[in-house]
Amino acid sequence: MLNALRTASLAACSLLLTSAAIAQNAAPPAADAGAPGAPDDAARAKLLAAGAPATTPPGTLTALEKYIKADDGAFKWSLEKSQHLDQPAPGTWNLLRMTSQTWRTPGEVDIPEWTHWVHVWVPDALRSDKPILFITGGRRKPDAPDAPAGELGFLSRAGAIAVVVDNIPNQPLKLGDDPAERTEDGLVARTWVKAMETGDPTWIARFPMVKGAVKAMDAATQFLAQHPPTHSTLNGKALDASFKPGKWLVAGASKRGWTTWLTAAVDDRVGALAPIVIDVLDVPAQMHHHRAAYGFWAPALNDYVETKIVERLDPTTADPDPLMAGVLAHDDPVNWLSRVSDKPKYLINASGDEFFLPDSSSIYEKRLPEPWFLRYVPNSGHNVSRSDAPANLVAFYLAWSEGRQMPKITWNIELPDNEGRSQRAKIHAQTTIKPSWVRIWRVTTPKKRDFRIEETKDTWNAGHVGAADKDGLAYEAPVQIPDKGFTAAFLEFTYKADKPGDPDLVFTTRVFVLPDRLRYEHGPVPAMPAK
Repeated sequence: MLNALRTASLAACSLLLTSAAIAQNAAPPAADAGAPGAPDDAARAKLLAAGAPATTPPGTLTALEKYIKADDGAFKWSLEKSQHLDQPAPGTWNLLRMTSQTWRTPGEVDIPEWTHWVHVWVPDALRSDKPILFITGGRRKPDAPDAPAGELGFLSRAGAIAVVVDNIPNQPLKLGDDPAERTEDGLVARTWVKAMETGDPTWIARFPMVKGAVKAMDAATQFLAQHPPTHSTLNGKALDASFKPGKWLVAGASKRGWTTWLTAAVDDRVGALAPIVIDVLDVPAQMHHHRAAYGFWAPALNDYVETKIVERLDPTTADPDPLMAGVLAHDDPVNWLSRVSDKPKYLINASGDEFFLPDSSSIYEKRLPEPWFLRYVPNSGHNVSRSDAPANLVAFYLAWSEGRQMPKITWNIELPDNEGRSQRAKIHAQTTIKPSWVRIWRVTTPKKRDFRIEETKDTWNAGHVGAADKDGLAYEAPVQIPDKGFTAAFLEFTYKADKPGDPDLVFTTRVFVLPDRLRYEHGPVPAMPAK
């Protein structure tokens, strides 16, 4: 089924959009499905998939790149505030008011203009010329906000210029005749529907979300050129007016993590990326895995259930859908991997995510181009802000920006000849750099293959793992296959920071689930609402 869906996706990507259409930030006017003269599903699928990365020849812009580069005359920014702060570290906080674009017409959305607050943090003492872009959400705020204490609290530890952009996506929004104000997944899901109804890929919310992130880098770069950080030092040396930022690290969580993938794929200024809690590469396979494990759609996916998108995504519930494949040809990060092949990637995920299963990385781990690194956060749901994930992000940034060698960790699991209950498996892992310590994290659920935080609470427990060789590079840990229920486990490698006050670098293996059985794998599963 999954192969059939992928085949349908490739087949749907056979026709290129015209440059003129994308230059206007929209495809040629398209009637909604069912309207007189509206194209049929096959025609809309071809329109929708045109300009996707998989079918765009080298040297030709994708539909997303054309949309980003199109000048709609809306981009502008102004400096609203500038204030020197002593906390969380000595530096200057600058607040920019930015308009990134106009997306859709007033008849299609109630507020076409995308406005954002862009915070540009310039520390007095820089450790690198490489900035960080942290993409956040929230809502439109007409009044100037204060400095973002949460983000600056951890980003200031990096000793970097840190740029925080809010309101990605621009929300809430009303779409067409729909009177409801849509935000987050409710907005994303319904823009997917609009794209499928019209055959216009620029309806996909990720298009303006990525453009908003790109424009935040543009605004910050222009601001730094006009207001060079001559009051700062870089590794002890005073900066002058010729300062220019180096490569960027881009990060964001959830929908912003998804946006991180595509921003890094389309903008050469990005040198590294850290998508957070968006363990969804290869969306159709992930949704099949989700339902095959649970037998229902988790409540976090309600917006995709209400719009029947999950039925289009999961081949066990319907025939492969070329319109859905057309959307994902542009939006699924797995289709952009060749564009980030040389960029270090730090994937931070939650062991108890309400959206995604903890073993989601098993679906894409063989396809990710090096270099890439995993971090599963134990005892955490989709919101990892109160965990050590922010510190992990800073540690990764410091290692990358300072050119330090990072370890490559490989792993596999050794299963008993007959993977039955009450037997032992063993996780094997190898690292190229000796860690300071290694732990195994594990949890057992009594009945269901369900590790969402509301099911496990904070019952993941840790145990020390000693080296299996004299060099401290090989590790193995037994995992008991339970008599009942399921056990999830992973190894965590910690590399102690050399500089006092710096956060430790933490990587993990993927999560293994034992026994590795999916009760609802062979479907079809009766359609049911999220519960």
